[in-house]
Amino acid sequence: MAINDNVLNASFRYNVKKVISCLSTCIYPDTTTYPIDETMIHNGPPHTSNYGSCNRGYNESRGGLFTSVILCNVFGPHDNFDASASHVIPALIRRMDDEIQKEVTIKQAAEQIARALGYSGRIVYDTSKPDGQLKKTASNRKLRALCKDFQFTPFESAIADTVH
Repeated sequence: MAINDNVLNASFRYNVKKVISCLSTCIYPDTTTYPIDETMIHNGPPHTSNYGSCNRGYNESRGGLFTSVILCNVFGPHDNFDASASHVIPALIRRMDDEIQKEVTIKQAAEQIARALGYSGRIVYDTSKPDGQLKKTASNRKLRALCKDFQFTPFESAIADTVH
């Protein structure tokens, strides 16, 4: 969060006209309709599990100089796999590894990670652990309009690349 704050402060101080950064979908309200898109960002307070309100507040207080690409469940080969600080997919990969353009549920993600790792053990859903936003289905309509040739990585391939 400090890096984000420093970049935005420096941009404001040196009169940068536009900053394009990446945000989490946690900037969107927890209670919303799906898929979420850029028009829904102010429909309520952001989820408390992340720093979405910091980004939103800075944008509002500085006159809208900043715009963001909002990413959903970003993961990959150099992700944070720390058991106490990772997001869902890296946490599931770590958990199973220790033991041996569609919406993806936690169950589907867990099963795909199990297949990629060759894990055949039982998957246990521990509901006593903290949870984040209930759902993060986001619209990619604007991305597709702006980047017509953009190629999405298939979920199965992305998981396989991450675990190997």
